[in-house]
Amino acid sequence: MIKKLFIFLAVLSISLAMPAFAFDVPTANYVAEEGGIDDYTKAMFHFDEADTHTFTLDNANDNNDGNNVVLFEHFDGADTATNCTDASASEHDETFILDAQLDITQKRFGSTSLLCDGTGDYVTFPDSADFNLGAGDFTIDSWFFSPVADASAHYIGGNWGASSDYGWTIGLYGAGDLIYFSYSTTGSNNIGLDFPCDLANSTWYHLAFVRNGNDLKFYINGIQSGNTKDVTGVTIFASVNGLEINALNGTASTQENQLDDFRIIKGTLWTSNFTAPTVSPSPKLVTFVGEAQIDTAQYKDLTGSTASLLLDGSGDRVDLLDSDDWAFGDGAFTLDFWLRFSDRTTSNIFYRDDSNTKAIWLDFINGSNELRIALSTDGSAWTYDLTFSWNPSDDTWYHVAIVRTEDNIMAFIDGTQIGSTEAISGVLNDNAGPILIGFNVAGWQDEFRISKGIARDWSVARRRIMIVKEKRWRNFTWKN
Repeated sequence: MIKKLFIFLAVLSISLAMPAFAFDVPTANYVAEEGGIDDYTKAMFHFDEADTHTFTLDNANDNNDGNNVVLFEHFDGADTATNCTDASASEHDETFILDAQLDITQKRFGSTSLLCDGTGDYVTFPDSADFNLGAGDFTIDSWFFSPVADASAHYIGGNWGASSDYGWTIGLYGAGDLIYFSYSTTGSNNIGLDFPCDLANSTWYHLAFVRNGNDLKFYINGIQSGNTKDVTGVTIFASVNGLEINALNGTASTQENQLDDFRIIKGTLWTSNFTAPTVSPSPKLVTFVGEAQIDTAQYKDLTGSTASLLLDGSGDRVDLLDSDDWAFGDGAFTLDFWLRFSDRTTSNIFYRDDSNTKAIWLDFINGSNELRIALSTDGSAWTYDLTFSWNPSDDTWYHVAIVRTEDNIMAFIDGTQIGSTEAISGVLNDNAGPILIGFNVAGWQDEFRISKGIARDWSVARRRIMIVKEKRWRNFTWKN
């Protein structure tokens, strides 16, 4: 007993004398942990595109499908809009035909979905090698909704031209109880593979076709439907027709359909039953506002880094549309990034507010040299308005990190804690507003990451933070 007491007092004295928490700052581009979209990394921006570019890829799931997504249409935007943005690195341009439009009434994720009313509406994309599936692995998935799912002739999408230019296409037929994946190996032959697909009217379904080597599988809501089809030796013909959504070679589906999160991946995302996405996966849709752009002249000199985000301080920013991934609730989260000021004016570094209800706000206050983070639990006022003393210099890169451990908030600059550990409690408000990155920042930001949890690569700091979080010695096991 005396021995146990001595050990306990020794450990306690060390913990009480422990200095401010610290960690080693990243020295290379962030890489998401295995599994990609998980309880940790929810958005990750390297900002490494070409100079003056006004797009960046969300690399939150590098080890999953992020490097292999060749088309991702979230179909998010304003109600009735007739344009959208491909969130993949390919940045494919689309054309909305006839009355095809975004619709706020029905959507699976985000703000809107694609509505095609059955009277000639569809979306088309110019020919691209991205749409040629060849002999490789692929995943094609989308959310599908129709008030008449039990009717025939639903075209979902494909790369299928006129005779001698057939590629591949997906659609429903029969009484909506069969789905087909048709392909051609010569451009003229038509090989149809059918799978059972009994869909109810006015219900959202996740539909996915996955080729893995010699196997082609179809999944409804993550559950395999029908038998695995043998595609040994199959090379799908490279049609030059381009991609069409809700159409087949210029003929639109005659039924009303809505689609959301239409995605093509050159790789196998699933090999067995899985849980259908519960939030819109990465790459998230990113919108550059104002003069925000990629800058190759200035960036944090990390391994793998080639550019950063340039902001002029006059309204430039990057927007991320509303997502359940930004609902932090009462759980742990980490916001971290590299920041370099060209002019230390008051800067809204990270902001989520739909103009009606408050959520989270991170900014630098130049007059008082403070890093400020404000959090709201009710949406009407800032429940916590916390400041941490920080006096940065212009033209110097700093690694900034804000960490919540459920009941505490901490701020770090270059891996060292600044200010005190602040106690907080409650569920943070989740509004419908976008995330605004870099609003009113004059300078550069790089390697911006949003994590639900304590960032995985800070193992030493995380263990120490977990002690603060738990406030008790759960991890200690007494041994004789």
